[in-house]
Amino acid sequence: MNIRINHFYSILLVSAVLFASCAKDKKNELEFFNDLENVKGWTEGKNNEETIIKGLAHSGQYLSKTDSIFQYGFGFRINLSDLAEQPVKKLKASTWVNVTDIRSDAGLVVALDSAGKNILWTSKPIKDFVKKTDEWTEVISEVEFPQMKTSKDYSVTAYIWNTGKFPVLSDDISVEFLK
Repeated sequence: MNIRINHFYSILLVSAVLFASCAKDKKNELEFFNDLENVKGWTEGKNNEETIIKGLAHSGQYLSKTDSIFQYGFGFRINLSDLAEQPVKKLKASTWVNVTDIRSDAGLVVALDSAGKNILWTSKPIKDFVKKTDEWTEVISEVEFPQMKTSKDYSVTAYIWNTGKFPVLSDDISVEFLK
């Protein structure tokens, strides 16, 4: 009797695991990630490759260091027409930051431009997330785009902008577009 009950629970457990694995969504094809170990393809335009240094990164060996001299961290830029024909409605950007001073004044910037003009610009202050120094903390910014008839001629940029005098380290940049 106990063997049948154990066998029943084993089958139930295996079925639940298989069902859960089949129910997972496919990976979002509009998601981009860079751990700064390989920056090829991410350095088009003003992505500031010179801020990339070897050090105690969040993952891997490389990170982007911003300070009063290099204010703009390594970032992401793409033309929306390269993503999809239908316009995207929302963007979720994230990066991991590490500061040596809690007063560090930087933000995770997301900008939407069209035909050389800025359409939308936001900066999520890292102070809203960072509570300790010398510790990696994830900073997340979710931005809703204005209504667009098409993605043509629009570009999106995401990066760390350090307006203060204290260094800010960043690593593991993620950008996800949502329809």
